[in-house]
Amino acid sequence: DLVWYGVEKSRGGEEPGRPFTSYEQATERPAAFRRWWGRHVKGFLQLPIFMKDPLGQNPFVLRPGGRARYYDSEIQINSLGFRGPEIAARTRDDFRIVTIGESTTFGLTMLSEDRPWPRVLEGLIEARLDCRRPVTIVNAGVPAWTLSNQIGRLDREIEPLEPDWIVSYHGYNGFHYFVRNLPEVVVTRGELVVERP
Repeated sequence: DLVWYGVEKSRGGEEPGRPFTSYEQATERPAAFRRWWGRHVKGFLQLPIFMKDPLGQNPFVLRPGGRARYYDSEIQINSLGFRGPEIAARTRDDFRIVTIGESTTFGLTMLSEDRPWPRVLEGLIEARLDCRRPVTIVNAGVPAWTLSNQIGRLDREIEPLEPDWIVSYHGYNGFHYFVRNLPEVVVTRGELVVERP
């Protein structure tokens, strides 16, 4: 009868509801949000776009050629193991940008119209700039990875793409490399608002 932040309360129990929530809703009902978030993360990491890292260096890798539907969003992994369409062979004329990061770069899209920011950036460049060379952007973000995971793959996976630029955008997973005294993100009791540096 009530939709609470991705969880519908009904006589039969809890069923998945809306795929997202607002900050206001999450602070109003933190327990419901935590239930939804737990299901969200677990469900996402079980998608067939992930596989065990054959080298054993990372928590997992993206499955080359993998495809999955997550809520209303279609997620495609190309044959090289990057999110998005196949990457054309490099030419002298094109300008290639490779973006690295975690879920903030990969893009946890939920709705059919959602796009990860590397795809949005590519569209903006195409629409607003008059470039002498065609610009392509490769989304090399991987959810849950850290800056260390990304640096470890530069020689093996990123450099062979011959990027003109590498853009690194990390969110929370990379913060502890720079600020070691960050408070915990998940608060199970006590004040919801924690003063942060």
